[in-house]
Amino acid sequence: MAAHVDRDRPVQVSVARAPSRRRREIIQGIGEAQQPLRAMRTKARDGDGFIKALRDAHRWLDELLFDPAQTIEPLAIREGKSERSIRMTLSLAFISPVLAEAAMEGRYVLRLS
Repeated sequence: MAAHVDRDRPVQVSVARAPSRRRREIIQGIGEAQQPLRAMRTKARDGDGFIKALRDAHRWLDELLFDPAQTIEPLAIREGKSERSIRMTLSLAFISPVLAEAAMEGRYVLRLS
């Protein structure tokens, strides 16, 4: 049974606020070159980046499912990305279609509680 989705209403997701003393670190894999850390670019936060990542995630998942011999390592080399980046992007292939559509349309609202 399909749920009714009101496309004119924003989708709101409540998230519990993390403790203010939470320490954040960037974890680099073994053997990865130490690179200077920099803040995320504003361009990387736009909706077009999300759409491209969602498209890549579905394409890569299809490749991995279609060819059992295919693994993340050659996929990462071909795409010029780290294996971690490929794995993180692949997780987008499992996002709810309702949430993905809301995010693409700018109706997704993250509300911290």
